[in-house]
Amino acid sequence: MRKRKTRISAKVKGILNSNIRMQRRETIFKMMLKKHGKVECLVCGHDVKEQDASLEHIKPVSKGGTDDYSNLSISHSICNELRGNDDLDSFNFSEKANELRLFYSKKVENYRNIIIGHNKSSVRKKTDKIRLMHQRMKECAVKMHDLERLLTVP
Repeated sequence: MRKRKTRISAKVKGILNSNIRMQRRETIFKMMLKKHGKVECLVCGHDVKEQDASLEHIKPVSKGGTDDYSNLSISHSICNELRGNDDLDSFNFSEKANELRLFYSKKVENYRNIIIGHNKSSVRKKTDKIRLMHQRMKECAVKMHDLERLLTVP
């Protein structure tokens, strides 16, 4: 009798992988906290709070890095987004931060214009779309706030 292979859907694989990443992030955060007494962001060097922490590859996977603990560190989630797959040596934090700040401010302005345009129309069908725009605008504003906070920390 042959054994049946169990297939896992892409959605379930994604959930499992995100849980594994979250556990690794927590493990690495606790290891760094225990070893150094605080956790510094790999990208900007400022202290990272656990709720702001993101798992960061020292050498990007796209450039041959691995998921080994020796290639993983902690950064702010916004710093991780800023760095992308750039090497640490060639990465210019303030230049990228200004680019991202401009990007988010344009997105917020676009969402505002869409919401204002929909509010002027008398059609009520698009309330879900307006709620979605409000949510996206709020997310962009939070990321802009995080950027400002990182850029002003001494």
